[in-house]
Amino acid sequence: MNGTEQRRLRRFRAEALQRQGGRCFWCDAGLDAESATADHVSPRAFGGRTTPDNIVAACWPCNHRRGRRTDRKLCLQRGASAEAACQLASGDAGKGGRA
Repeated sequence: MNGTEQRRLRRFRAEALQRQGGRCFWCDAGLDAESATADHVSPRAFGGRTTPDNIVAACWPCNHRRGRRTDRKLCLQRGASAEAACQLASGDAGKGGRA
């Protein structure tokens, strides 16, 4: 990841953290800018892109534990819209489609 991509990722992480009220998307733990990680809902390993609609703020344990999994049920339980979860299940999230 080059410097421009890293800056975009930091910006998207900060936006997600604010949108989520300073909480981890997956476990609802409190986060600050130092402890938050940027998690790709549709993993990069499966073609997910670094776009605002594919980035959530997550604590390190949740981000690490989830890894490359694409878990539609988990996304629905944690507040992803049904549309985003359906796109995740079909592999479209973060690939330019709406999420």
